[in-house]
Amino acid sequence: LCYGSERAVATILAGTSVFAFSRAELRKIFSGGVLMDVTAWHALDRLGLADWTGVRPGQKRVRDTIEVLAAHPLNGKFAGRSRDCRQSFWPEDAYPLEPRSSRVETLARLTDYSDRDLGPAMTAFENDLGGRVCVMGYYPWSQMHHLAKSSQMKAVCEWLARDQQPVVLESFARVQLWIREPAPGQLACVLLNASLDPQPSVTLRVNGPFRKFNWFTMDGKSVRLKSAPVPQSQSHRIKTPELKAWSIHLLTAKS
Repeated sequence: LCYGSERAVATILAGTSVFAFSRAELRKIFSGGVLMDVTAWHALDRLGLADWTGVRPGQKRVRDTIEVLAAHPLNGKFAGRSRDCRQSFWPEDAYPLEPRSSRVETLARLTDYSDRDLGPAMTAFENDLGGRVCVMGYYPWSQMHHLAKSSQMKAVCEWLARDQQPVVLESFARVQLWIREPAPGQLACVLLNASLDPQPSVTLRVNGPFRKFNWFTMDGKSVRLKSAPVPQSQSHRIKTPELKAWSIHLLTAKS
């Protein structure tokens, strides 16, 4: 998340937030990367702009559905893993998504408890504006914290942002990031271990022409971190020191 759309590398559209933007703003948004739910799709459809998504929702399913990750490069080794969010316990409508273009790719499918295929549940699409759009029809914003789904969502966000996210948490960890550019050629990233478990280390990929990385702890101590360049990119990969339970740290980067 960022504080201004002018620096956004992708956009999340949830619910009726679509109506907060003009048509010109929406055209710009959908020329970039968009992650959205079905409620946002319906809002976009009321404006006559749903063709930018490549799909339309099918008949909603109010119970007994499961999301299964498809065989797709963004899912990697997690193809076939499933997510059952138990609609009878935590009610939320699920939607199969009907492709309206041959360019629509399926990231996940919807099944029922008898393993019957109900159609795509999550799709990726490159539209005529040159934008990339991912529509999610199954529990788009909750119950997604296991390894397979977390890994898929990170890959999807990287795809939507065209590998332009400033910092990527590559490790599977409950670590939250806040990132700023305090000055040209500088980057500051706050990391919160939002868990009661200590995290021995996490791996970060920092994008940009940075070469010097410093790590600060809450007691004011700092240490210079080593980094390894990522082949065929401007990125560097960093392995952090330990993050204690519910601790906060600061990573700074300079070119």
